[in-house]
Amino acid sequence: MATLTAPITPTPSKPAPALADRHTPEAINTAIAALQDLANIQLKLQKERSAIEQLDLVQRMLDGELLGEEELSAVKQSLKGLGKYAGYYADYQVALDKAQQARDLIDQIIGYATPKQPTS
Repeated sequence: MATLTAPITPTPSKPAPALADRHTPEAINTAIAALQDLANIQLKLQKERSAIEQLDLVQRMLDGELLGEEELSAVKQSLKGLGKYAGYYADYQVALDKAQQARDLIDQIIGYATPKQPTS
């Protein structure tokens, strides 16, 4: 008994998407937002950096030195700032990864938009 089968016809391959299709406005906006996020988080880190500078007071306290009231107040503020700094640093690591991806996209766009220099 013979079975009927339809002839297999090759599927035409799709052409590669045009350059403009790969770099949608949404992708560009997302890339720019990622770079802005990185800049904003970096500003927050810089503002909290003073907490790191006060850690010598914490070290002195841990070494058993009795600190004055002003110094203890500075230690408390420093520890609050250190907590914020640690949170911002974690956010910075995530933002940095996204910004690297955004940079790749922006570099591609700029590279494609920049006219080629003639070679001599």
